[in-house]
Amino acid sequence: MPIWAQCIGGLVINFGSSELLAFHWMEKLNGRVAALKSLNAPFAVRIKKIQAAISTSSLPKPDKTKLLNLWREVAGFIGTRNRVAHNPILQTQRVINGELILSIIDKSRLTLDLATPMKELSQLEIHDTAIRVAQLNMELGSILNAQP
Repeated sequence: MPIWAQCIGGLVINFGSSELLAFHWMEKLNGRVAALKSLNAPFAVRIKKIQAAISTSSLPKPDKTKLLNLWREVAGFIGTRNRVAHNPILQTQRVINGELILSIIDKSRLTLDLATPMKELSQLEIHDTAIRVAQLNMELGSILNAQP
């Protein structure tokens, strides 16, 4: 299996963990009913609701600050996840040197003649995002598990 496929798999799996953590944080802060009702909302919306609940919670100020920053960083990676999860990814070659690269067709920008600018998707970008999201998940989970 090519390395880029492993990177994409890691990204998808780690964001799946983020989604589960979001459910548990929503449940912790707003109760199970609110957590269940939020499941169909876009991930970015759920993060905003979690951040709002953190801000008004009785958590110690240092924990609030840390959690708000962690969730802000997770939210910052949603664009990369969405590019991978919701658009066709093509393996193409650079014209100049024949190097294999990943490109993405941005479905939201397709025209009637199906012309769309290809946007390169770096294997390193996918890899680094997947790894950082895993680290964020570990921190978010550790703080959650330390709560009474």
